[in-house]
Amino acid sequence: MPIFDYFGKNPELASLFSETMVGFHGAEPAAVAAAYDFSKLKTIVDVGGATGHLLTTVLAHAPAARGILFDLPHVLRDAPAVIQSRGLTDRVTLDPGSFFDRVPARADAYLLSHIIHDWSEAQCLTILGHCRRAINSEGRLLLIEMVLPCDNTPHPGKILDMVMMVGPGGQERTEQEYSTLLAKAGFRMTRVIPTESAVSIIEAVPTSEAAPALPKGTRHEEPRTEHPPVQTNGLSDAPLLDPSAILQTGFGFWKSKVLLTAVELGVFTKLASRRLTGAELGAVLKFHPRAIDDFFDSLVAMKFLDREGQGPQAKYFNTPEGALFLDEGSPRYIGGILTMLNARLFKFWNDLPEALRTGRAQNESKYGQKGVFEELYSDPPRLEQFMGAMTGLSRPNFEAFAAKFDFSKFKTLCDVGGAAGLLSMEVAKRHPHLKCTSFDLPPVEPIAKKHIAAAGLGARISTASGDFFKEPLPKADIITMGMILHDWNLDKKMHLIRSAYNSLPPGGALVAIEALIDDARRENLQGLLMSLNMLIEFGDAFDYTGADFKKWCGEVGFKRFEVIHLAGPSSAAIAYK
Repeated sequence: MPIFDYFGKNPELASLFSETMVGFHGAEPAAVAAAYDFSKLKTIVDVGGATGHLLTTVLAHAPAARGILFDLPHVLRDAPAVIQSRGLTDRVTLDPGSFFDRVPARADAYLLSHIIHDWSEAQCLTILGHCRRAINSEGRLLLIEMVLPCDNTPHPGKILDMVMMVGPGGQERTEQEYSTLLAKAGFRMTRVIPTESAVSIIEAVPTSEAAPALPKGTRHEEPRTEHPPVQTNGLSDAPLLDPSAILQTGFGFWKSKVLLTAVELGVFTKLASRRLTGAELGAVLKFHPRAIDDFFDSLVAMKFLDREGQGPQAKYFNTPEGALFLDEGSPRYIGGILTMLNARLFKFWNDLPEALRTGRAQNESKYGQKGVFEELYSDPPRLEQFMGAMTGLSRPNFEAFAAKFDFSKFKTLCDVGGAAGLLSMEVAKRHPHLKCTSFDLPPVEPIAKKHIAAAGLGARISTASGDFFKEPLPKADIITMGMILHDWNLDKKMHLIRSAYNSLPPGGALVAIEALIDDARRENLQGLLMSLNMLIEFGDAFDYTGADFKKWCGEVGFKRFEVIHLAGPSSAAIAYK
């Protein structure tokens, strides 16, 4: 069911949508009213005007004008309170109807704010055709929309263009595309007026040619019904706080999905050291022509791709960050974890409300499938691929740990849950006096041996295998756990901490490397979100603060504690025996 039909059957959601759009467009009505001279107009129709925020703002700049607010009946339900709160009840008439059937006749100006971008060209021509037949001969049509640049310049409207494509089926347009569309509907575009907001005002006048014929079965004009005002809900105008941070977060999944899709499709790997036009890269990826410019230019705007030149011959290429971290041929590739996010966690996070209500995991087990780790450990090639994906995520933290921790007083290190041996290798490369052991489950040990040998560190790094919940940990001066403790509930966390204490000598150190949550639980958003991710993945697992770690280790017998910041949101929490 199309979204606007759905709103027609669910008026409460329609009201919520209208309120959301008011917040989304923020100060846009004031910017439009300030950019255009409305003072000489007598009758202004706001077509698809929702609850009247734009129309009432415009009327404040045109004291001699009257307004007609035209939209579907269920949308206009909330308009009287807005109109009355702004003291304009005597200057605004409500006219319920569909712009696919008609628009009010004989007005001086017709406003269509964010209407045309919602619809296909055929539907746009129906709407504009009704406006052309209704408008005064000296009237003005004013479209309020984002106007895309005519070349490949990055523009936020290009992301919105993709949303229109996958949502209602509409599109954003360039100035030339608006001019062409308006001409087909019997209008001549006269100018495009920028505003202090993201939108422009596209002004057009009716041409002398007859308006295009109505599609079969449409109506021309119906009597307008005036509706009496209703009592205000007590709301009054108040200074608006800036909603941009809220909206950027709410729409953040757009950017996330663009990047994750680009990694999944191998955009950065296919470019590698090459420079390709949009058409060339689109052909390699088998893209539909409609998607090419928007998708690649969105990646340019997000600074993951760059572009040389403008227009169809412009060539796309990887930024230095894209080449280093997103090309599969790079030794510092981190795309593996991004592929995992796209394939698994993106859909599992859709069930966050259920996880919050039940405290249960929302992973494969919810659907009667094997858990991801059970599946991985039964398939060595996939297990190695997964560990390669985690390597890109872990490397910056392990490099920072090797550089920042004082290893001079220690001779041996055991990395518990060592996977492919990355932490041991980073430490061993920087501190040649240390002997390291990478400890993990038996299926992991051959993978670790292979990677350690490839790094030429087989003489200084050994491997050991076992289940750290069933067997003692190997003895060492330092025991590290990189992103291990957060995988478990409190009882199992305490088991691991006790096991580490028992395997350390006096003066030995337990090091937990995590996206450690700040003690006030206000700042490290990544740590807090990671803890929610543990809820999604495991149910009772969770991330923790440095104060939590100190408390748990103190209960076991550790005497001294410190926290060393590593890279990004991650830190090393250290307890000394």
